[in-house]
Amino acid sequence: MGSFSRSNGNVTGVAPFVTAAICGKRLELLHELMPKASMFAILTNPNDHGTPTIAELISIVRPLELRLLSVTASSDAEIETAFDRASTAHADGLLVSDWPFFTVRHKWIAALASRYGLPPIYG
Repeated sequence: MGSFSRSNGNVTGVAPFVTAAICGKRLELLHELMPKASMFAILTNPNDHGTPTIAELISIVRPLELRLLSVTASSDAEIETAFDRASTAHADGLLVSDWPFFTVRHKWIAALASRYGLPPIYG
């Protein structure tokens, strides 16, 4: 495999983990769709120890000159608080981690993203 954008072959299957490179690529895609964006929020579950750190993601998106805001939620009540925090900080978009806690709430998270005007990107 050459790179995510030029794989030099077929890539199939499901990865049981998410790397900083994959999250970074999602942020790059979100930025490509929103080129005037300057800050993205990243919604993670603090109990998910497999999610890349903000420091890892900052190093990947540094060439894009993006600021990243970490918002966390481990309960339903905290999800809306995370959206409120991202909106108050004027985030331009939202990367939602692949944690199953968020996956099973995807419809609600999509509705919140629409209500708060935060275009999201998911796994």
